[in-house]
Amino acid sequence: MIGPMENLQIIATDGNLHVEGFPTAVKLAKVGGEKAHKLGDLALHAQDLRFAADCLAVMNDQPSEFMQDVLWRSAIIHYTKCFSKGVRRALKPDPVYSDNPPEALEAWRWFLDLRNKHIAHDVSAFNLIEVGAVINDPADPHKIAKVACAMFRVVTLDNGAFGNLDLLVRHAREWVDSEQNKLCDAITADLEKESHHSLMLRPNLQYNPPTSVLQGRPATPATGSER
Repeated sequence: MIGPMENLQIIATDGNLHVEGFPTAVKLAKVGGEKAHKLGDLALHAQDLRFAADCLAVMNDQPSEFMQDVLWRSAIIHYTKCFSKGVRRALKPDPVYSDNPPEALEAWRWFLDLRNKHIAHDVSAFNLIEVGAVINDPADPHKIAKVACAMFRVVTLDNGAFGNLDLLVRHAREWVDSEQNKLCDAITADLEKESHHSLMLRPNLQYNPPTSVLQGRPATPATGSER
């Protein structure tokens, strides 16, 4: 179970879920509503950003260019995933990087374009294929020695790009953690207004594993307060 800035251990006892570290707790209740839905989306973003940060953190320990490229692409995909449309609310770059210089948004756009036009789809000149023919000397009985494809690939990983992504991920994590804390406080305040009897009547928090990889999450409700 993930809380802002911490991981909580959750165990199953007698068919019910319990969170370790709270000795007087008697129930783990499910919380619904708009604030809870938004908090869940932020938790997913926090998970992706943490994965991106972990990829960047271990890149220098990888001796092979192949493994560095794998980690680099993974970091970009999980970072930009947070700003892409889907069943969860996408992060908006303006509030996330409002305290950063304008160059931060330029770097954010560069990585988003890199993901969309180079890593996920080949619609940029960063990967270019040309077909060539090796032509023999006129004295050779065969005019063509070989037909082959030449691949020209722009290397996107350098010190500048690495530093930019590291800073973008770091600031995004700070913003997401702050927003999570605000929502947790707001939900806590709402729940404190209920009676203990009403809280105990809430359904237990449960995990129902999907029956297929195609089983999706509930759709994100529209909201005018979305950032």
